[in-house]
Amino acid sequence: TTVKNQVKMLDSNHSSAPNIFPGHADKITSLSVLSSTHFMTASLDNHVKIWDIRQQATAFSDFTVKLHAYVAGTTINREIAIAEKDKLKIVNYMSNKEVKKFKIDTNEDIEMTAMEYSADGTLLMINTKNSLIIIIDATTGDILHELRGIQNLYNEKIDACFTPCSKFVLAGSQNGQIHCWSLEDSEKVIIFENIEETNLPCLRIAFNKNAVCFCCASEKKFHIWIGN
Repeated sequence: TTVKNQVKMLDSNHSSAPNIFPGHADKITSLSVLSSTHFMTASLDNHVKIWDIRQQATAFSDFTVKLHAYVAGTTINREIAIAEKDKLKIVNYMSNKEVKKFKIDTNEDIEMTAMEYSADGTLLMINTKNSLIIIIDATTGDILHELRGIQNLYNEKIDACFTPCSKFVLAGSQNGQIHCWSLEDSEKVIIFENIEETNLPCLRIAFNKNAVCFCCASEKKFHIWIGN
């Protein structure tokens, strides 16, 4: 869990005090697990840090960025993605070397809110405040899909996630709907209607990696959807 400018790691098998990872000077805005021993944080202090859970005192790596960055990591390899506005770079976090650099070239001025790797490490998803979800080839930086159709009248953060097979994307909407697109053709395949909370925004959404079900949360309730 993140608490302002610290990360607290709890052991679910023991009731001991949490491990605390300090070091950021401002609020932590994103956290990504890289492996069984490493995780990554980004903060409003314009720093991206890699942490080794076996060493709490100092960060394993520390990258200074010019703007507030959004980050994503994958357990497939030792590469991380760091995005600043429309610039995206891929870094090997073990060697601290930049291996790729891309420009996110869209026809509109986007404001990013989150970034995520697909489970197979081949795709990057960028969430924006523009009612737009962008899917990028993690190897070439090419934009493969621009997913549209969710309601976001107030330009707030809309959450989205990949399915574990990396073939579909789910996204919440301001009116409580959950939209699902196929990444074969960018077509929307289904809209899940939350009849209990019509017109309440879907704030968080996540897919279970081991079962055909996903969960979503609004300001008032938590729902689990199970596939047939």
